[in-house]
Amino acid sequence: MKYLLIRQKHKRTNAIWETLSQKIPFEVKIVDYRCPENFRDLIASLRDHDYDRVIFDCNVRSLGRDYKLLKDVRNLIIYDNDLYHHFHPMSAYFGMFVALFKTLLPHRIISTGLYTVRSFQKEGLNVSYLPKSYDPGYVHFLDIPRDIEVAFVGRTSNKIYIQRKKFLEGLQKKLDVRIIRTSEDDDYNKTLNRVRFFLSADHGLNEYMAKNFEALAAGCILCAMPTIDEETRVLGFEDMVNVVFYSSEQELMTKINFLKTNPDKADAIALAGRKLAEMRHQDQHRAAEMERMIAEPLQAPPAINLRDRYDLFRLAAYHFVTGT
Repeated sequence: MKYLLIRQKHKRTNAIWETLSQKIPFEVKIVDYRCPENFRDLIASLRDHDYDRVIFDCNVRSLGRDYKLLKDVRNLIIYDNDLYHHFHPMSAYFGMFVALFKTLLPHRIISTGLYTVRSFQKEGLNVSYLPKSYDPGYVHFLDIPRDIEVAFVGRTSNKIYIQRKKFLEGLQKKLDVRIIRTSEDDDYNKTLNRVRFFLSADHGLNEYMAKNFEALAAGCILCAMPTIDEETRVLGFEDMVNVVFYSSEQELMTKINFLKTNPDKADAIALAGRKLAEMRHQDQHRAAEMERMIAEPLQAPPAINLRDRYDLFRLAAYHFVTGT
C-alpha cells in the first residue's frame, strides 16, 4: 500500500510515526496552520491522488473554515486527539464534529478518548480508539528529590479548562496545590520529576490527557478522576495500586493525606505507575495499533439528517463571525 502522512507542525506524535515507519514507508508532509495557503495548496493537489491511505495527523478544529477541503479527499484517515471538544459546552466546536465527519468520503476517524469513540459509533461513524501516550524522549524519570508536594503543571487559562482552573484554585489553600507553567521542554521534565502528587484535573474532557501518562513516567503519584470503566481497564489503571482515583474534593484530600502518613504505600503506587507507563503507554507502544487501524477497510458515513444540517450551519456561522 502507498501512504501519505500529513502531520501538524509541533504536534508531539512523532515517535509513533518513527516506530511505524520502520515497517511502513510513508511520504510525509508537515503543515503549519499559520500558513493556511500552504495547506490549501496541499489538499488541492490531492484531488486525483493515488495513495491507498492519506493519514491526517492533525486536529480538525485547527483548520478553521478549511475543514471543508477534507470532504473531497479519498482514502482519508483522521487521527485527532482533540475530539473531546465535541462534548465540551465551552468549546466553539461543541456538538459539531459528527455532522462535519458525515460530509466526508469513506474514511476512518481515530480518537484518543473511549467516551468519544463510543458516542460517535452510536451515530454510525467509523471510529477507532487509540489512547494518548507519552514520548520518553520528552519526559522520563530523573530520580531527583521531590520538593513539590502537590501540583498541576500545565495550562489553565483557556476557557476549555474553566472547570480545571476552578477545581485547582479551590484546593490551593486546602492542599497547598501549586499551579505551574513551564516554558522549555527540559524544564517541564525536570518540574514533573520534582512533583510528589500530580493533580490531574481533566474535568469535563471525558478522556485521559497526555499529561497523565507523562506524570506517571516522571514518577509522580497520579491523582485523577476516572473516565468510563472500560477505558480504565484497557489502560491498566488501578486505584491505590498504580494511580489514585478521586470522585470528589473530599475523597482526593482524604487519600492524599493518608499517603502522606504512609510513605511506603505512596512509594509503591508511584513505582507501579511509572512501570505501567514505561511498559504500556509510550508513543511507540501505539504504533502496532495504529498500523492495524490504518490498514482496516474504510467506511462511508451515514447520511446527513436535519440535526446535522443545523450543526453545519452553526459551524459555518461561527467561522463567518470569527473570520477564521
